[in-house]
Amino acid sequence: MFQNNHDVRSDYRDIAGDRKKLDRMRADVARDQARLNEAIRRGRTAEAARIAADMARDQRALDAQMRDIQHDRYNASYDRRDTRNTRYGYR
Repeated sequence: MFQNNHDVRSDYRDIAGDRKKLDRMRADVARDQARLNEAIRRGRTAEAARIAADMARDQRALDAQMRDIQHDRYNASYDRRDTRNTRYGYR
């Protein structure tokens, strides 16, 4: 039973860290979007293309991070259910 409770706590810590990372990534994408808009407005097509490529890479990383959070949430839910179904530490 201790192991399962430890797994749940570990999953929640992982989710908290992932959410902080997700917030930083979203802020980075927002900054890149502002830079892209400025480059387009000023007619700097080469710079805009580089920024767009950077944004696409960041968006893929953001999507992967969101999938990781979903996986951790499912895992925590599974561990929590497994803990509740255990009686006296036996299965």
